[in-house]
Amino acid sequence: MLGGPNWSVFLGRKDSLYVAKNATEELPDPKGDLEQLRDMFGKHGLDERDLTALSGAHSVGKAHSCDNFRERIDGYGYDDIDPSYAAQLRRSCEPNCDEAAGVPFDQRTPMKFDTLYYQDLLAKRGLLATDQALYAQGSFAGELVLTYSRNQEAFFADFVTAMVKMGNIRPEQWTPAEVRFKCSVANGHF
Repeated sequence: MLGGPNWSVFLGRKDSLYVAKNATEELPDPKGDLEQLRDMFGKHGLDERDLTALSGAHSVGKAHSCDNFRERIDGYGYDDIDPSYAAQLRRSCEPNCDEAAGVPFDQRTPMKFDTLYYQDLLAKRGLLATDQALYAQGSFAGELVLTYSRNQEAFFADFVTAMVKMGNIRPEQWTPAEVRFKCSVANGHF
C-alpha cells in the first residue's frame, strides 16, 4: 500500500506467548551510534547490510517523542545535522506542540516507502542519531546508504532479504512459544 516490496512469509514460525517487560531493551537506543547498532543487530545474527536495509523502514512512520532526538537538535555534541532541519525540528517540539502527533522520520514522503530516507541521511537530515549514524564516512553502512539513495531496486532487494532473515529469528529456547493463528495476538486471545 505504501509502495514497498513484497516477500513471502514462512509458515510455522514460533512467536513468544507474551511481550517481555524489558522488550524495549531489544530496541536500539535512538541516541546510539553505529557501533551500538552493529552490536545489537549482530546479537540476533543480522549484519551491517541487514541493519542498514532494515533502517530504511524509517522511510515511513514517526518518532512519538521529541525526547528521542531533542539533544540532537539542541546541539549537544551533534554536528552531523543540517542547521535548518534542526531549527524546523525545534519548532515541532516547542512546548505548545502536540508530541502525540509525532514527527515523521521522512519529512518529504512520510507515507511512501522509498529511498528518500537515505537521501535525507546524505543531506544530514536524519531524525534520530541512530539514523544519521548509518552515514558514517568510510563505513560499509555509509556505502550502502549512498547505494540505496540512488538505487531503489538494490534497497528493496536487501530489505526483503533482511526482513526474511529477521523473521526467522527464534525466541530464546526457554521462552514459551507457539505458532500463532493470528500474528498479532497469542492463540486463545482473539
